[in-house]
Amino acid sequence: MKIVLETIIEQFLAVNEIHHTSLTPLQHDASSRRYYRITTATKSLIVCYDETLQTISLKNYPFYITHRLFKNY
Repeated sequence: MKIVLETIIEQFLAVNEIHHTSLTPLQHDASSRRYYRITTATKSLIVCYDETLQTISLKNYPFYITHRLFKNY
């Protein structure tokens, strides 16, 4: 699963033209989410992969709902 997941993330980065120097898995919690640190020449980003997004719509996704709430402040 790890290699497949990293390939999915690499494809996402390529499609979005995010040129990175490293992709590092981060320690995960008990959920199904997996986190990676993406390092570019100028910044560091965190990517979250969550398989539950394949079964629910984005508008009902808890992290997206939280993002929308915080975005207003």
